[in-house]
Amino acid sequence: MKRHLFILMCCIGITTSAGAAGLEAFLSYATFYSPEQGPYVETYIMINGSTVAFSKGEDGRYRAQVEIALDILKGEEHVYTDRHVLVSPSISDATAENPNFLDQHRVALPNGQYVCRISLKDLDRDGNEIQQDFTLDIGISETDASLSDLEMVESYENTIGPPGSFSKSGKDIIPFPMEYFGAPNDKLIFYAEAYRTDTRWMAGQKFLVRYYIERYENEQPMSQYSRFVKMEAAPVNVVLGEFPLKDLRSGNYNLVVELRDTANQLVLQKKKYFQRSNPASTARTGYGLDASETFVASIGGGDTLMECIRCLYPVSQDFELQFAENAMKSNDEKLMRNYFYGFWVDRNPDNPEKAWNDYKAQVLLVDKMFGTKLNKGYATDRGRVYLKYGAPNSVSKEDREPSAYPYEIWHYYKLQNQTNRRFVFYNPDLVTDEFVLLHSDARGEIYNSQWDVEIHRRTSPVPTHDDQSVEKHFGGHTKDLYRSPR
Repeated sequence: MKRHLFILMCCIGITTSAGAAGLEAFLSYATFYSPEQGPYVETYIMINGSTVAFSKGEDGRYRAQVEIALDILKGEEHVYTDRHVLVSPSISDATAENPNFLDQHRVALPNGQYVCRISLKDLDRDGNEIQQDFTLDIGISETDASLSDLEMVESYENTIGPPGSFSKSGKDIIPFPMEYFGAPNDKLIFYAEAYRTDTRWMAGQKFLVRYYIERYENEQPMSQYSRFVKMEAAPVNVVLGEFPLKDLRSGNYNLVVELRDTANQLVLQKKKYFQRSNPASTARTGYGLDASETFVASIGGGDTLMECIRCLYPVSQDFELQFAENAMKSNDEKLMRNYFYGFWVDRNPDNPEKAWNDYKAQVLLVDKMFGTKLNKGYATDRGRVYLKYGAPNSVSKEDREPSAYPYEIWHYYKLQNQTNRRFVFYNPDLVTDEFVLLHSDARGEIYNSQWDVEIHRRTSPVPTHDDQSVEKHFGGHTKDLYRSPR
């Protein structure tokens, strides 16, 4: 995934504000199905060893201890609670690099939507603790063919002896609970399971498993990262695959797993987001194209060209933003035009001009809808979200609620490869019409467990870090509109 504020991804990086070396952890989860027990969820937590205290034990070696509290709620009901202490690997030298360490937990849960609350506490450093909530959706069919979530894997080997906590399907699977693959990570390994394929096809009948990497922005498969495997229909089929990442350039991607029939017709599909940072392969061939004889040549120079580049920010990747900033700082018009052209060639090689014109129409629209005297529409939070994700399916707007700042709650039924996601905007200055993004449960967006408290700070006392809700106010609708969008 900070004042209990963090970036939410399917892999969630959690940090605390308790000092520069505050506790840092990475959380991921995946849902599976057991024929004996039904659906279950696995949570994976990796503790950054450099952010916790290692204390000397009686044996003279140093270890860290982190108390992990896991609470799962369905509505207001606690359906599962667990408390345990995770102990790090031991080290002999207090000056050595502190190792990261991993926790995996399995919980059987019926299909449904839950809130999972994770609390981590460093037992050897006072105040070094964090807590975060995230939504958990379990929806594995118990009558038809289905796919588990996709689990990123650090390594695996055949299980020897009795199965342990990391064992599945005859293998010990060590999870990789991050969605960020830096330059040292030269391989992506994943694990998934397909269930009841023998209800879609007869037992023993052949079907296809296709897995590949696609660009996150346009969902275009990358042919060099695509594999097919033939399998026989069975109650459980294991899919364990990998891709080399050495030549995969920096950017945002989806890992995709599909079940297809022998006629290559799509039956089921699952996706998992990940990000690649690979400085050695970030050179973009598209930026080297000559834009002088293209539609870009008709765009005015100076401020006009720079404005066109700036309006791309909501749909740009991190390394594209960096390249654009450097190009504008250089004031090299040719470089800026080539960058702009390469940006759209990368998204639509067949017709980059159409891609730009379609996007420009949306930029003009959000300027009318959300532009203020201070900012263009694309530079506002609502404008950025609209350009990046499209129009929401519903917007609940309240500007006369007595105890709250004016706010809007946007709801998306489908958000790229996510479902049922919300954005909460509010206007705390009461002067401009610019609403600030306060909270979202969408991956990669700001997650703020105190969003309801912040909205009601107009009349409520300053909250503590632990406050995540407020007392009911006359005419208050925030929680109702969040839970039941209209």
